[in-house]
Amino acid sequence: MPVDSARVLIHGLAFKENCPDLRNSHELDVIAELRDFFLAVDVHDTWINPEAARAGYGFAPVQTPQAGL
Repeated sequence: MPVDSARVLIHGLAFKENCPDLRNSHELDVIAELRDFFLAVDVHDTWINPEAARAGYGFAPVQTPQAGL
């Protein structure tokens, strides 16, 4: 089954619960792997700082996840 252009939502990115720390988050590896398969990856986590995620990791989390088909 082709997955080109599929969209994936990662809900929760911070390394520890209720903490904005991304430094040891294994989800960053998952995001990179999914992008290697040309999937569009959205991230939603109300704990992380969007500017820090953009500056340090090259993406900004979505504020409101979009419903799929």
